[in-house]
Amino acid sequence: MIKRIGFFLIGLSIGIIFVVFFLQTRQEKVDFCYLPNCRVLKNIRSKGLKIDSLAQGAMDTHAMDIEDLKNILTYGDVDFSNSDTKSEPCKTYLVEAIWKEQDVAITVLNCEKEAHIKNINVEKD
Repeated sequence: MIKRIGFFLIGLSIGIIFVVFFLQTRQEKVDFCYLPNCRVLKNIRSKGLKIDSLAQGAMDTHAMDIEDLKNILTYGDVDFSNSDTKSEPCKTYLVEAIWKEQDVAITVLNCEKEAHIKNINVEKD
């Protein structure tokens, strides 16, 4: 019985060392998105972003740069009730977030190969 416990502890320690050292770098790159909000935002971020002139004008007006836009597309909330998820060939999503104490609503056309930022609305609280 003591011999079995010893073998178990040796195997357990080897397994722990394997997980800690060999899988540690992989853990940082893995992003688990199971909820619809996270999946849609991850899908939009994984494609090339094309910013239309109306959205670019709003970005210039409110001193918003591409990093701010990426943060909104990372931490924002998709308003599925005001989004058109069944349109073809591109689905339309409304992403809402708070940016610099202002409510921001971004209209995104999510096509197969790229995402188009159509409009950005910024409202002060």
